This record gives sequence, structure tokens and C-alpha cells, in this order.
Amino acid sequence: MFPARCDREGNVYVRFYQYPAPLAAPFVRISKDGAVTATYTLPSGPDYKTSQSSEFALGPRGEFFLIATSPGPQGERKVKVDILSFDKDGKYKDKIELGLRALIPVKILPLTDGNFFITGRLLISGEGSADNFEPFTAIVDHTGSVIRNLRLQNDVKFNPKKISGQSGKSDESDVQGSGSVPLSEVSLGEAVLGDDGNIYLMRRTLNPSVYVITSSGELVRRFEVKRTSDSAEALDMKWGAGGKLVFLFRNPSSSANSSQLMTYSIVDAETGDTQMNYEATAEVGVAMACYGPDGFTIVGSTDDGHLAIKRAVPY
Repeated sequence: MFPARCDREGNVYVRFYQYPAPLAAPFVRISKDGAVTATYTLPSGPDYKTSQSSEFALGPRGEFFLIATSPGPQGERKVKVDILSFDKDGKYKDKIELGLRALIPVKILPLTDGNFFITGRLLISGEGSADNFEPFTAIVDHTGSVIRNLRLQNDVKFNPKKISGQSGKSDESDVQGSGSVPLSEVSLGEAVLGDDGNIYLMRRTLNPSVYVITSSGELVRRFEVKRTSDSAEALDMKWGAGGKLVFLFRNPSSSANSSQLMTYSIVDAETGDTQMNYEATAEVGVAMACYGPDGFTIVGSTDDGHLAIKRAVPY
């Protein structure tokens, strides 16, 4: 069901699990009363027969954008990356092909000027081990061409081979790795567009690092958000009501019989200071769609496996 997002009308966008190809499943728009009102799926035809997608974005004028990745020629590790656009009712409109065939995109944000903010990991050599990826962050235009490549402070820490004097290891205490996910600080990060027009990019370090970037690619500021416990892991970040950032942290359970504790942190978008924490068990849901004036919208599942959208009011 990841990722999950809301639009300004309160609709929820999510995808249902599909076996045996979950990343080829369509995304759907679900209204406040629980009805599926639009479906966004990869186009039919040979160009997308082997494609998959794990990320989508909502445009400033109601558009829906989907990242489609397709394998390159046999024997090559490079992939073909397209940004597919749909109207608000799910009708496929057009595609933008990115020229970066070594890019594995993670997040995409459509900007109000028609450009896109993209972050992901770039394969630079080898057989795809974590050491052979480097962070990639850029502004691309409507043709898919890079118009600004961003080099962010501390990204060098996420590539062990680029740390001078280290033999493939980093002693930086703020780097949170995940052995099963290459470059997990980037791959498990998040990016949102604030009401102030700035991009808020989260790197999944121990205490999440947030970069505030203008739509033209200028770095405004950087801050860290203190995690809610020594074992907490940041799962998500959303732009919330009142100009706040909302972080979802998972606190691993201490025993197999106890439920994981989820913490929703309301954070000042200027300073990174935590203003309030709300706790819930994982049974409430594990995907935060949005935080609005009426509280949290959370996506989970029922005991019999059906999708459940829940509204939770802080208290």
C-alpha cells in the first residue's frame, strides 16, 4: 500500500497489492466515502510490458505523475526511466523520457513552473552493490533534461568508497544503513513540496536530515529532526496542516508478541524542532496519507485483508 497520499479535496491515493507483480499494480484514487473514483495504470503495449513503478506524485493542477522503469537490453544494468502523466480522471496523456539510464529514481516532485525535482541513486559501476551507487538529486525540465544537478552536504557519507581513509566503512554516527536496500539513506528518504514553494528533502539518517531547497535548486537551509527514541526509524515525511512537517517513526517492538509502536511527530518546518508527538500501535495503520486540519489520514488493512482508510484525531 506504500506510498499513500491525499489531495486537497481529501481523496486518498494508494495501490492495492497485486500478486505476483506488486510493482505493476495500478494506483487508485479513493474518495472520502470509500469509492474508487480513478485508476492510474501503466499504458498497454510493448514499451511497458516489463515496466514497473513504485512511486507517484500529484501535480499542482490535479495531474497525476507516475515513474515507470523498464529494464535495459539483456546484460545491461541500466534502466529506461519515464515520467508518465495522467489527467485527474486517470486518462494517460503523455510521457517524458529521462536521459539518465543509470538512474534508479526514488522520489519525484512536479513543480509549479513545469519542471520536476528528482532524487534517487545513480549506478556508477560494478554489479549493483551499494558501494557502486551514488546519490543523485536534480531539477529536470519538461523534456527530461537535467538543468541543475544538486550536490548536497553529507551525501558523501552514504557512499563508503568515497570516504577518505576508510576501507568501505564509515564511522559517522548519523548514518543509518539498511543491508537489504542499497544507499538506504536516499532510497528510504522522502521529498515533499511545501506551501511556501520550497522542496523539503529528507535523508533517512538516524536523526532524519532535511534539506530545504528552492524550486530553482538553491539550498535555503538544512536541519535535523530528533528521532523519538534510540531505536526509532523514520518511515515517512509529509507536509501537514499549519505549515508543519509530519514525520512517522517506527519503534521496533521488544518482543515478538508485542505490537510495534508508531509515533507521529509534528515538526516546525523552519527549525526542525518537534512540537508534539502522537503515539499509536501498528494496528491503526502503517501508511500515513496526510495530516490536515481534521487530523491524520492513515491507511491500513482489516483483519480479513481489506484496505482500511482511517481518520485519527490527535488528543
